[in-house]
Amino acid sequence: MGLLSSALSAKDLAQLSHSLGTLYEGGVSLPRAFKAIEESGGASALKNIARDLRQAIEQGATLGQAIHWNQKRFPPLFIHVIQIAEQSGSLGVALSQLSKYYEDLLGLYRGVIQQVTYPLAVILAMVVGIPILTAFLSDVAGIADAPFEVQLYWIVRDFGLKVGGMFLIVVVAARVTFRYTTRESILMYAWPLSGIVRRILISRFAWAMMVFTRSGMPLDHAIRQSGLATGARRIAQDFERMAPLLRQGHSLEEALRTSKYLPKSAMVYISTGEITGKLDECFEHLSRGLYDEALFRLRVLVGIIEPLWILAIGGMIVGGLGLTMGAN
Repeated sequence: MGLLSSALSAKDLAQLSHSLGTLYEGGVSLPRAFKAIEESGGASALKNIARDLRQAIEQGATLGQAIHWNQKRFPPLFIHVIQIAEQSGSLGVALSQLSKYYEDLLGLYRGVIQQVTYPLAVILAMVVGIPILTAFLSDVAGIADAPFEVQLYWIVRDFGLKVGGMFLIVVVAARVTFRYTTRESILMYAWPLSGIVRRILISRFAWAMMVFTRSGMPLDHAIRQSGLATGARRIAQDFERMAPLLRQGHSLEEALRTSKYLPKSAMVYISTGEITGKLDECFEHLSRGLYDEALFRLRVLVGIIEPLWILAIGGMIVGGLGLTMGAN
């Protein structure tokens, strides 16, 4: 899902979960279902993974094994949910839940894109427009030795080389970094997004706990698998150390109170779930609440950044034109 990555996008995962879940619930065998997805005319990445999974299953692998063999294409959450659902006989339900989860995630991505499109367009106009405007003013003022077309060519060429070089450096650095850590582990400490990202990751943890508790998995295994499903190593380690506490007889609420990442407000959901015996429903409400809070905070953040960007860009434009006119 990153640059030059073979991982499936949120859109691909939502489509795969929905199509596979619908066909599976309709009584279609997994090989035939993947064959239908392969021939459906969707994205090439989706058709390729459908073909690979179908071939693995036809050779005797389970769906969980086939996905594990292609784990570079799937996020940890998807892998763990499918493996547990297949073991518990709730694959159809899990696929439906995964489809909804990734559709919500796709909606979040689209919301972010809509929020940042205008500031990015203004920035692009600035970095492209200022060199052109500077060349034009220099030519009109009669201080340039070369024709305007020649000036423009050199400015655009130099600009392209600089931006292209910076982009290449960023891509290489990102790929090297992600080789040794995960995107989630980096973003959860990246200010000012850290609080938002942490809420999204804990929302993912709560969603996985909902799936696993609903399938009847023991709590000590569920909490460990749900931590792994977040994709953030430190969060996974935080929840993994709680499994022994549960095996020693501590309640889930007592174990989760030791978490470094779970908000204190989440304890109300946990205690309610243990008292009523409806942990799965309480985790579902907690997941939705954290997700909605993260989305609200993101919109507020973008709403604050947008006017600041515009003011900064305006100041840079005025300063750039001032320097140009002063040179004239």
